[in-house]
Amino acid sequence: MIKSLMKSRIVELLFGTGIPLVGFACATKGIENLADLYWFYAFLLLTGWHVLAVNDICFDRKSFRFSIKYFPPLVMAPAILLYFSTQKPVFVLILFLIIINWNIYSVYGKYNWLTGMFHNFSGGVLHFLAGVAAAGCTDMYQYSAQALFFGFAMLSGAMHHDACHSSEDMERDYRTGAVVFGKRIWWRLGIMPMIAGIVFLLCTKDMPFMFCFCFSSSLYLIMYSAVNTWKLNNGMLYFRILCRLAFATGAVAYIALRLLK
Repeated sequence: MIKSLMKSRIVELLFGTGIPLVGFACATKGIENLADLYWFYAFLLLTGWHVLAVNDICFDRKSFRFSIKYFPPLVMAPAILLYFSTQKPVFVLILFLIIINWNIYSVYGKYNWLTGMFHNFSGGVLHFLAGVAAAGCTDMYQYSAQALFFGFAMLSGAMHHDACHSSEDMERDYRTGAVVFGKRIWWRLGIMPMIAGIVFLLCTKDMPFMFCFCFSSSLYLIMYSAVNTWKLNNGMLYFRILCRLAFATGAVAYIALRLLK
């Protein structure tokens, strides 16, 4: 049940909107902008719908058969975003960059460990900046520390994911870091981006942000130290679930503090 839940597209889509929501909360002026969440979240779901469709198409090319169900997300999602581009140009531009980033990752990035790392890091940064842009902020530089934190956090999560699925990736000819260097080494290296992210986290001047995600990062470090992936087959799975819950808790706490202050 846990495995099927983790593979659920709905769960992936909802988790994928978490970082943009934090970015929105970070740049918003307060509860008076809460009404913007309706259209903002709808556009996030639309973008995620397209990205997941492309990912499904490219996931297993040897046995894939195109279905009409993929037509709406492939065509309608970009078309709708393009239609609204004049009203929210910066926000829509970042959403298109997100689409381009993950589509390239699905088509090519998975087949090279270095490009895979680049796309996951870029994804974390772009997801956060999408929320900042949706809040009406045009000065992205002032949120660079927070964006880099999420870029490194997503990269760390991707490296742990690759270590967990190295056997399946090898069968599909994906040249992830875990396939090239071995899952044990890649699992251990996966902590390095998180440490880099914590450095940027400590540089932010947003104290609620620092407090909430220092809490989440501390839980991550504790769980990383405690889990024994190599003797417990499901250890990596539970680690991923607990990490997602830890960062989801930090995100919910931060969003509540920012919007309800």
